[in-house]
Amino acid sequence: MIRVGLIDHHLDNFHTNIFIDLFANELKSEEIQFTFAYETDPADPEKDWCAENNVQRCDSIAEVIEKSDALMVLAPDNIDDHLTLAREACCSGKPLYIDKYLANKYDEAKEMLDLCKQYQTPMISSSSLRFCDGVEKVAADLSAVPTSMFARGMGTWPWYACHTLAPVLRLMGDDLAGVIHTGTEDVTTVTLKYKDGRTALIEVRDAENMWEAFGWSFGVKVNNKITTFEPGDHRIFYGNMMKEVARFYQTGQSCITPSMLETESWLYQAVSDSLAQGNQWISR
Repeated sequence: MIRVGLIDHHLDNFHTNIFIDLFANELKSEEIQFTFAYETDPADPEKDWCAENNVQRCDSIAEVIEKSDALMVLAPDNIDDHLTLAREACCSGKPLYIDKYLANKYDEAKEMLDLCKQYQTPMISSSSLRFCDGVEKVAADLSAVPTSMFARGMGTWPWYACHTLAPVLRLMGDDLAGVIHTGTEDVTTVTLKYKDGRTALIEVRDAENMWEAFGWSFGVKVNNKITTFEPGDHRIFYGNMMKEVARFYQTGQSCITPSMLETESWLYQAVSDSLAQGNQWISR
């Protein structure tokens, strides 16, 4: 049994709850147990999430690190806190998963990556949509390198675009030449240009009714044919991601490399920079 320590802004959030449920049910055979936890800002001070989930509450991040076999930094709604929450874990030498993506600012993500390299801490991070049913089926059937791709999703770039971006980086790769944001604050339209000339178009829209009106949809072009897909059931893609996390905890190996994480982190910063600079190309 691998004892996992949780480090979070507030433990009572959707991601923490579905992860712990998956490992107690569909993924029980993986023998991953959320055993220790620390949170900086409980969502409800009157509610004891740890007691309800049979998790030992710790008084500090250091205590979680000391007692755990592997670590998980969550804070899916508080990405700006990731560096503060993860810094000690990056120096621990223990397998570390950071939820969704590393940071909105490249220098913060780079600090985490550099610390992990310095202290030989295995680390991965990912949106669950990298492992959604649609992507898995396309990836399994790929007969050639995709020549282009489009991805549409909801939310704002620094908060939710990771889910729209993840399938693109999974299928198209991360060998980027540059990026340009051609939209506005409300409508993010991003073109990725690869070093070999391939392109991907990403569209992210924010609205009050975005969940009903603007779901995720993707299309990938291979051998002059376009295949479209949607993410599929959320419990499946969360489960697929947690299977990869379990394999990572068990072996220290993952399909997600530090190079991929650095490119993704660069993209979050570069897209914001492109908009701020009047929709200019930002070179990788």
